[in-house]
This record gives sequence, structure tokens and C-alpha cells, in this order.
Amino acid sequence: MAGHQQQTPLKLRCRTIAKVQELCIENGWAMPDHLVIQSDNTTAQAKNDETLVFLTLLVLRQRFQTATLNFLMPGHTHEDVDQLFGLVTAWMLQLPCFNSPADVLEHLHSRLQTKLVGQAAVACCEHLAAVHDFKGWLEPLGLHFCDALRNRGGVVTPHSFMFKPRALLSSKELAWGTEERQGFTATSADVMCCIKAYMGDVQLQQEPMQTLSASQTDQLTTAGPTDLVAYKPLCAADIAGYLKHDKIMYMLHLAN
Repeated sequence: MAGHQQQTPLKLRCRTIAKVQELCIENGWAMPDHLVIQSDNTTAQAKNDETLVFLTLLVLRQRFQTATLNFLMPGHTHEDVDQLFGLVTAWMLQLPCFNSPADVLEHLHSRLQTKLVGQAAVACCEHLAAVHDFKGWLEPLGLHFCDALRNRGGVVTPHSFMFKPRALLSSKELAWGTEERQGFTATSADVMCCIKAYMGDVQLQQEPMQTLSASQTDQLTTAGPTDLVAYKPLCAADIAGYLKHDKIMYMLHLAN
């Protein structure tokens, strides 16, 4: 289950990027140059090695000029996005029963559309029928962010990671010097990781690190993962636990 939970968000991010690309094509817009992800500060969803490697790869393949992952601080439940999640929970509780995932999607989509009228947002509900093995697909890159997501040696756990080509490093960032991966030559196209303790900080927490070399562009043989992550069926004890502690999580689990 852990592997499935960690890699589901990557699948959702790919679908979100694809949806944005569809909207840009339909409306004649330019695709955004910068990707910014705001995430809850919990493990397993976005706070994992696979997410950081995937964002690095997006920059290496020039899908975005920069990709940033920010972890929110305590109190973020007052933000509009978190409030919307609260509404989704309430809407799910209004659904006493359903016969298929399509019933859940229709129920949520109709209410989201009503909520988002007049706002610069698009309601999109999809049934995620399978999750691909991003971890196995990314493994040939040999990139791992060891101890990057926890306190280490008195250094506060970072809450902000920005990935950008070396050529886009600012003069202030270059003034820190750079940390290079052993065995890789430094080039202007390398992807560098700029880390801050908190997203609002103006100073880096350490020198920019070389994450992927330009020479690794073709190291992955496919455009994306093709293998699926095995999904563990719910046993009777799991179902009882979901029903006891969180009806919504049980319903969403079945919908997936």
C-alpha cells in the first residue's frame, strides 16, 4: 500500500499537467513556464523521494523552466484550497450510497461546477483506475535525495525545493557556490536544486546542488512509466477500520 500511496500523487500531477496542456491548446494560450506545487507537510503524498526526482526530470526534459515544491506551514487549513477540501468532504457525506465510481464523480463534479462559477478555475473529476510505477521507471537515473526531508545535523527540515537549469541560477544563488555530483561534469543545462528552510525565506539554506546532469536526458528509455503498481485489495479489517474512523476515506478508496 505504501508504494501505491506515494506514487498516486505523481499520476495525478501528470493528469493535471495534461489537462492544463489541453486547455492551453483549446484557448490558444502558451503553456506555463513554471510549475509550483503547494503540498501539505506530510509524508507519503508529495513528501517523498519520487516526487523530487520527478520534478527534476520535468526540468531536465524542458517541460518547465523551473519546478517548485513547497510544503505548507501549520495553519494552512485557513487557505481557500483547504476550505474547498472541507466542502468536498461535506458533499461526500451528502451521498448516502453509490453504485459505481461514476456516481461519485457526477455528484462531485456538479457541485464543483456550481461552486466555481465566475472563478478562474476549471472543475475536473476523473476516475483513476490504475497507478503506474514511477519509482521503478525513475530508478535508472540513480538520483536519491537522502535525508532531504527531515532534520539533519541541526539543520531545519527544508520546506521549499526549486529545480532549475544551472544557466538560470541568480547571482545570489551562484555566490553560495555549488555542490556537484561525483562523476558528472558541470554544464549549463544541468538541473540544480535550490533549497530553502521555508518558502517565504529570501536566503537559501545551502548551496545549489546538481541533481541531474544534461548527459542523463536520454537515460530513460520510455517517455513515461508503463508498468502498474500492484494494488492491495481491502480486507475485512481494513473496511471495518475505514468505516469506524473515516467514512469519506472509505468511499474515496472504493471510488479509486
